Amino acid sequence: MELLKRLMIEEDGQGITEYALMVGLVVFGIWLAVSQTNIGGKVSNIFTQVGVNLDACAGGTGACSSS
Repeated sequence: MELLKRLMIEEDGQGITEYALMVGLVVFGIWLAVSQTNIGGKVSNIFTQVGVNLDACAGGTGACSSS
């Protein structure tokens, strides 16, 4: 019975739990924003375009060619 009373009074683990809940809410908010705005697809398209431009420059064609 004493152990149960002590566990009810102690608050040592409370801070860790609160931080874990806050981190979970932030992660959920970021996930929700990314999934609803299709930002992942947009970022992927940007990197694809950068790759295409780099390939064109390496091949001597495109905007970076010296003519």
